[in-house]
Amino acid sequence: VKVTQTIIGHAREVWLAADTSKFNRPAMVEAAKLSQIDILFTDATPPEPFAALLGEANVRLVTCLD
Repeated sequence: VKVTQTIIGHAREVWLAADTSKFNRPAMVEAAKLSQIDILFTDATPPEPFAALLGEANVRLVTCLD
């Protein structure tokens, strides 16, 4: 986690890739705050309240479909 946080702290942009199964699951650790993420790539539109939270944090949402 410390290495990930250091990388994020030095990055010009932070991209996160996560499939929708990751939403509504408790995280074992917190590597970053939403406000630190620039772009989220996922396979479907996240359920509420995540879409609204991403918007509030200025995270660009990219939905990747087959």
